[in-house]
Amino acid sequence: MSRRNKSKSKQQKPRGSGKSRTPLSGHTRIGNELLPPFAKLPQMKPSSWMDERLPEMLWAALIRTSVSRDLALGQFRRFLDFIFEHPKKDLLSDVTLTGISKLDESLREELIAFLISRSDSASALATLRLFDSLPARETWDKLLPSIEPDPRLLMAATGAHLWHQSPEATDCRWMRIMAYFLTGRLHVPKETGDGWCGYRQERFG
Repeated sequence: MSRRNKSKSKQQKPRGSGKSRTPLSGHTRIGNELLPPFAKLPQMKPSSWMDERLPEMLWAALIRTSVSRDLALGQFRRFLDFIFEHPKKDLLSDVTLTGISKLDESLREELIAFLISRSDSASALATLRLFDSLPARETWDKLLPSIEPDPRLLMAATGAHLWHQSPEATDCRWMRIMAYFLTGRLHVPKETGDGWCGYRQERFG
């Protein structure tokens, strides 16, 4: 290779690794250590959809399985509208069973009453009575209709939602994240939020 070609080859090599690095001024000094910004973030751990997140969203899975997809998504949209328009919407970001159980009694009753305001949803959610350890069970028992829970619906809902990328699971996960977004607990770029709101053409203002 000629000296000219070697020189050209050297000029074409990219300089540096291309990685973004935090300057020393962006670090926090603790004793004799300098901590980068990421070290100050809360410790996060992966969670399992099947073992942890699906059980918390079982109420949505039951509704999603009990009726057609269009009807279920319509009910999800109504519920999200209810949250978005509620004067205490900042308290309604967590729509998991545990999150609902942590609401004060009057607000918890109002939310559950809305969820079961349709007879088909009420019948589906009566299946939650199969669980003795259901969070806030006393409130659900108070408001749910006096009908027998349906074990077959529970099996169908569980089976349909086990795979986290199934349409059923995706619909339930979408609704959960939208509750965080609509209550202001989650901030994303405008184009991302517009895409979420256009998931099934909701009317969120």
